[in-house]
Amino acid sequence: MPLRFSLEAIDSVSFEHEMLRGYIWKSAIGVALRKYCCFYQYEPTKPCDCDLKDTCLAFHWHPAKDHETQRKEDTPKPYVMKFPSHGKVINAPGEIFEIDILLLGRVCAEDNKLINAMQGLGRDGIGKGRGRFRIVKVIDGDSLSCEVIFKKRCSGRENFLIEMVSPHTIKNKNKVVKEGLTFHVFFESLLNRIINLNRLHGHGDRPDKGSVDLEKKTLIQRAESVKYAAFTEWREPPDYLLENSKNKEKKGLVGILKCEGDMKLFYPYLKLGEYLGVGNSTTQGYGSYRFYKLVAA
Repeated sequence: MPLRFSLEAIDSVSFEHEMLRGYIWKSAIGVALRKYCCFYQYEPTKPCDCDLKDTCLAFHWHPAKDHETQRKEDTPKPYVMKFPSHGKVINAPGEIFEIDILLLGRVCAEDNKLINAMQGLGRDGIGKGRGRFRIVKVIDGDSLSCEVIFKKRCSGRENFLIEMVSPHTIKNKNKVVKEGLTFHVFFESLLNRIINLNRLHGHGDRPDKGSVDLEKKTLIQRAESVKYAAFTEWREPPDYLLENSKNKEKKGLVGILKCEGDMKLFYPYLKLGEYLGVGNSTTQGYGSYRFYKLVAA
C-alpha cells in the first residue's frame, strides 16, 4: 500500500543533515502513532502483551524488544520510507515537500492510522525547532502486487544499470560492504530481504523452507556469473554528528552497478526491490535504488 504525503511547511521544517532526516522522521512518526492511534494508549498495557499487535502499525513501527520475532535490529519492518527530494533538508514556510511510505503485508489496512499520526505530528512539529506542517494531500497508489511483477518478462541477456540513489548499508558475511560491491552480494541481500519480509509479514501460508533455500542457492549461483562494473563511494555524516552514538550507523554506499546478465531471471526481483529497498535502514530512506535497462545506441 504506497502512500505519498504532500506536506506544506507552516514553520521552517529543517534537519541537521540529509543522512539523519529519515531517522528523525521514523522516530517522530512512531511516537505519533502511539500518541494518537494506539487503542490502549490510556491503559498500562505492554506492547508485547497487546492482543492487536499482529496487525497494529503502531506496534510494528517500533517493535517491542522482548517480542520473540523482533529481537534482532536487522529484522525487516513492514514499511518502507523514501524521500523524493534527495539532499534537501530545509523546507521554508509555505514550501511543499513529499514523503513516500509503503505499507506491507498485514499492516496495509492501517493506512488511516498513519494519516492520523501524520496530522498529529504536523501539529506537534518535527526537526530543529519543532517545525510544524500540514497535509496538503495524500496520494493512494496502486497496491504492490508481487504476482503482477513476477508475470512481467523481458528478453534474455542485456545490459542493465542499478542506480543507488540513497545510501546502501549492505552486509556480506556479517560485515558492512564499504567498497568492492559485487552484483551477487547486492542481489543476495535483496533476496534475503524479500524472503524475510514474506516470512514475517506476508499473507497466507508460508512457503516450504527447503524449496525456498534451494531456489535461493540457485539464483545466487547464477548471480555470481553476471558481469558487472561498480562505481560506488562510501558516504557518512560529518564528524561532528558522529559524536552521537545513534548517528554512527547512518552510513552507506551510493553509486551505480552496471551489469550484463540474464535479465529474464533477475528482472522481477530487481523490480520488486525498487519498492522494497535493499540493505539496512530502509525504514529511514536508505537502500533506495532505480533499475534500468540499457538500450544500445
